[in-house]
Amino acid sequence: MQKISYTHAEGWKNLVGAEAAKAVAEVVAPIMSSPFTPREPMDGAETILERALAGLGIEHAGIVMASASDPGPFMAGLSPEAKRFIELRPNDTLARAIAWRFGTQLDEILDAKLGSLLMDATGNDRANGLRGRLWLELVRVPSKDGRNQDGELGRMAMQVRWSAASYLAGFRAFGVTAAVPMLRSLVELIRLGNIPVGRLASGAFLMVVA
Repeated sequence: MQKISYTHAEGWKNLVGAEAAKAVAEVVAPIMSSPFTPREPMDGAETILERALAGLGIEHAGIVMASASDPGPFMAGLSPEAKRFIELRPNDTLARAIAWRFGTQLDEILDAKLGSLLMDATGNDRANGLRGRLWLELVRVPSKDGRNQDGELGRMAMQVRWSAASYLAGFRAFGVTAAVPMLRSLVELIRLGNIPVGRLASGAFLMVVA
């Protein structure tokens, strides 16, 4: 198993306990070095996402796919004002179009659904410590190195990956079974590059692919 810096930090182990730190490592290690760029649509990805959202009680009005390599269809029908907003950052076309059409990003949805459950299971200090440490490892560090080749879209992917992984790791570490299979599905979709990003203002749930 790949060594992960936070599992070897004594302060982290003292906060969550050695067994919990080991469980977190088992969840996070497989995704630490995996790309967070969109990849080709997988067979059955929409069904996997549908089932995960249903299991988490996340309402939506269908699944929409947006292609990072061909964002035109996703941008169809945008207002002239939206197009001007997007043109300000031509290298971030799809990310800017998503931001314009967004309702709620996945990490915020998971917070609303699962935040109190994690806090109840672990206590505020442990939950905050766990999620803060994983933010450092899964968002802050990679966003500042050569892996982030996708600008705003890459940061969106990192943020939703951190959220799904931190809840899954927390629940695994502290023996909470609720939501684990659904979170595992979300983490796997993200790892494989079919990235559930959040709910659009239309109510549809967005998945980004290559």
